[in-house]
Amino acid sequence: MAGATTKAATLASALLLAISACGGSSVHKVGQSKYPPPPGFGEDHELEPMDDYVDGEVNQDVSGGDDSDRGNEEPVRRGEPEFAAGMSVQQAIEAAQGTERINIDQETLGYPLTQASLYEPCKVTANDHFKLKVAVWNGKAVGIDLDTKNEALKQCLTRQLLDLTWKDKVKSLNVVEYEM
Repeated sequence: MAGATTKAATLASALLLAISACGGSSVHKVGQSKYPPPPGFGEDHELEPMDDYVDGEVNQDVSGGDDSDRGNEEPVRRGEPEFAAGMSVQQAIEAAQGTERINIDQETLGYPLTQASLYEPCKVTANDHFKLKVAVWNGKAVGIDLDTKNEALKQCLTRQLLDLTWKDKVKSLNVVEYEM
């Protein structure tokens, strides 16, 4: 028991020695600093607008100039694109060109296409094969590319896809592919 008390006392002494070796607290309260404030501290200053600064340098030429060195990015278009009935995926992409891009991951986007209930009204059999590509805007199919040899199946699947609503609704064009 006496050995445990001695060890505790030794540890406490070592801790106090370590704290005092640090010189006590190095944090000074405002007004008690041993250092003078920097020149101009507390004086009113007029701030310059930051719009003309890029990486610490003044941007001398902010307007005009040659646009050939800039990227060929289109400006973001305001408002929603207009999608016509029966559009292909490429036509939907062209209609949405210039709109803001918000990506939905392919697993989330493709989930509704993996549900058997989507295909039940079309009476899809094991012999039916199709490949589809769907452009989705705000939770709805706006462009469909459907490749199958069965024309009746193609019409039924197109109706089903147009009636389908995706859970994630973003006002951005996303494209998903599915094959069966």
